[in-house]
Amino acid sequence: VAFRQVYSKEGFWGLYRSFPITLATNVPYGMIVVSVNEFLKSQLQKRQEPPNQKLSVSGYLLAGSGAGMLAAAITTPLDRVKTRLQTQVSAFDGPRISMQELSCATHERRCEKTPAVRNWQHALRLIVKEEGYAGLLRGMTPRVLTHTPSMAISWTTYEAAKQYLESSDYF
Repeated sequence: VAFRQVYSKEGFWGLYRSFPITLATNVPYGMIVVSVNEFLKSQLQKRQEPPNQKLSVSGYLLAGSGAGMLAAAITTPLDRVKTRLQTQVSAFDGPRISMQELSCATHERRCEKTPAVRNWQHALRLIVKEEGYAGLLRGMTPRVLTHTPSMAISWTTYEAAKQYLESSDYF
């Protein structure tokens, strides 16, 4: 239903309006996560006895947590802009509706083809205009609270699988 609505109201490119900002969010996020995880692992390895041995599970969890926390916090403003683009409702001939209202298809008013938020620059300006610069950080706490354990689990699982495969006869 959503696919048909976006396609019929905004055309093919309406499906990809937030793609540039999605890349601009996810690429730095990934770079930060990998870099910080590797840095924290090396720092933890230097501080254990004896130095430079493989980390324990708790070490991998700590490094992954720190990486996820920092990456989520730093990329929150980009995520806010991306979310604003992805969750908007098409503009009406009348006043702009809120996200709590139903979509265009369920209203009797006629929808325009122009989206309420055109691109990432427009979304950024609207957030700052409506909420101030602090609005770019809105949602940081839940973002950090979800990404921190997620990255801890992901990196620890990766490290455990890597150690298993390295110690087996597969490679």
